[in-house]
Amino acid sequence: MAGSHPPYGFQYIDARENYVVDPEKMIAIERIFRMVGAEGHTMNATRLAFNCEGVRPPFGGRFWPPKYIREAIKDDVYRSHTYEEVAVLVSEEMAPRLDPEKKRYGVWWFNRRPYVTNQVSVSGPEGRNYRRTTKVFDKPRSGWIAVPVPGSGIPRADVDAACQAIKDNGRQSESGDRYWKLSCGVLHCGKCGCRMTVHATLDSRNGRRYRYYRCPKRGSHGVHKVCINGKHYQAAEAAVWSLLSSLLKDPERLRRRLVEMIEQ
Repeated sequence: MAGSHPPYGFQYIDARENYVVDPEKMIAIERIFRMVGAEGHTMNATRLAFNCEGVRPPFGGRFWPPKYIREAIKDDVYRSHTYEEVAVLVSEEMAPRLDPEKKRYGVWWFNRRPYVTNQVSVSGPEGRNYRRTTKVFDKPRSGWIAVPVPGSGIPRADVDAACQAIKDNGRQSESGDRYWKLSCGVLHCGKCGCRMTVHATLDSRNGRRYRYYRCPKRGSHGVHKVCINGKHYQAAEAAVWSLLSSLLKDPERLRRRLVEMIEQ
C-alpha cells in the first residue's frame, strides 16, 4: 500500500508497487551513516552541517528536522539484508518471489505506527470549538509486516556503526521546563512568528538558575541565528508561581484577603 511519499532516497516505480533508488537523494542518506558511524560526528552536528551547506531536506523547507537523522539511522529500509535474512521475515507467500541471486534487500515495515484521530472540544472566549487530534504510537514488533524493497547501496558496516553509535542515546528530558505553563504558548517571535521556547541557565558562581524565552530557531538551526538577533527575554513564571504557591499554602491569609475585598 503506497503512501504519499517513499522514504527519502527512494522513489516509486510507475506502478507504485515498489521503490527504486534515487541516486541524488541517497547520497545525503549515505553521508549521514558515514558521518555518524565512520567519522564519529553527532547527529546534531550532521544535521547542522546539512543546513549550512544547503542540502535539501526530506520534506521541503530550509532545515533538516531535528528528529530525522535518528529516524533514518534506525530505519531498516536503508540497511542491506541478505536473501536469507529477508526470507525469514516475509510471509510464506512472499518468500518464493524473492530472488536468491539478488545481492541485497532493504526492509520497509508496514503496520508499524498506526495513527488514531479523535475530535475533541475546546472551550474558549468565543464558545466551544472542535478540533482534531492525532496520536501516533508504535505497535509491538510482532505485528509489523516486512516488505522487501531494493537495497539502498549503503555499506552495511556504516549502517551498523551508526546504529551502534546512537544505541545508548535517550530522549532529552523536559522535566526542567515542566512548570512553564502560565504563558500557554502565547509569546511568539516578532520576526519569524515561531512560538517562543524556554531556556534555563545555571550560574556556577552563585548556583542560581536563570530562565529566559528565546526563538526556537536559535537552537534548532544553529548557524541561522537570525531572529531578533538571538536576544533572550527574561521569564517571570517561576517568580509568579512561587507567589501563587505561597498563597495557596496559607488558607488563613487567603480568607483574610477575601474578607477585606468583600468589605471594600
